[in-house]
Amino acid sequence: MQKQVQKPWYQQPIWLGLLGLLIMLLGWKLSIYKPYSNAIATVAELQQMTEDQELVQRLDQVARAAPREPPYKLPGLMAFLAGMMMFISAGVAMYQSPPILSTDESEPESEP
Repeated sequence: MQKQVQKPWYQQPIWLGLLGLLIMLLGWKLSIYKPYSNAIATVAELQQMTEDQELVQRLDQVARAAPREPPYKLPGLMAFLAGMMMFISAGVAMYQSPPILSTDESEPESEP
């Protein structure tokens, strides 16, 4: 009889693949996150509502000072790539064949 050793959950390919997918998803969402996107739209609405030119100029300065690029783009892409590597390595581990263990100590010799 062969006794199979149960691997811990974090070494099983299915869980590594799911964790990799989760990290990929979180990395993607982090790389496109813009915390000030709603604020810029609100400032544009306020500019259209007011007739005070001084206020319009100040609101324009506020809108220009807001960052246009997502602040967590690079860390998000790094997390995405790490998740992709984990997912691919889990796929490779799933398709690898386990080593064949012999159960008999003495093998019969074949005669030609």
